[in-house]
Amino acid sequence: MIDRPPRSPDAERIALKASVIELAAELSESGEVFPFPGLNPEMYALIKAEQAKNPGFTTPIDELIARFETEGVKVVLTKYPESGNFILLPAGSDNIFDDMLMPDNLVINSDSDSELSTLLTKKESLAGVLAETRAKLDEALQEQARYMEQLAQKIKAAGYEILSIDGAELYVMKDGYVITLRYFGSSSGIDHQEGVDVKSALYRNNGPAGDQFKEYQVTTEGPDADEAAVTLYTEITNLLNSANTKLPPE
Repeated sequence: MIDRPPRSPDAERIALKASVIELAAELSESGEVFPFPGLNPEMYALIKAEQAKNPGFTTPIDELIARFETEGVKVVLTKYPESGNFILLPAGSDNIFDDMLMPDNLVINSDSDSELSTLLTKKESLAGVLAETRAKLDEALQEQARYMEQLAQKIKAAGYEILSIDGAELYVMKDGYVITLRYFGSSSGIDHQEGVDVKSALYRNNGPAGDQFKEYQVTTEGPDADEAAVTLYTEITNLLNSANTKLPPE
């Protein structure tokens, strides 16, 4: 039996991102000004070092901090607010290139009940969820690759020639037919049924050796069905089912 790649829920990321977008838009539209909570010391050191190497590109960080402390902070949406991203500017500035700070640059005051603190906390949480999602995606892709490798070995043992494995696709051949097995469903396993689809990818190979991928698709249904293809399709479907995979519903 072959273990299938795991599934992972995506609802938390979607809900959290929606709440960040909504609150950021509300604060941006209102133009509300908040007290400057301070710059994260690590980010200050990074920005200071970067500006020392490349002076003149943005407002010097010490000058910018002084303006934030004097003027306060306002939330400004980016060009694509649906991404959940926003920036922070001194209240008296509209210069998004020279005067901006990113949300993760600021200290989050957990004792503050201001909407800015709420927004920064949500944004920080979203960044954590996104990092976790990326890690799960990488893990799922690795599991998918292992899954296809295991499947290839099982199919090879059944008398098929393995032509190649390319990520989510496995190319095999038997009796002159090239068969493409495609992993379907989300690569992260989110809200999808996983399995391998073969039905729409059964081909007859008429090319010479080494030219296996110049094929034409054959049909396995109706009066024009290729009987040999039907036999192979049935055989490999049974093989996939025995490997604990699922085909898409008819």
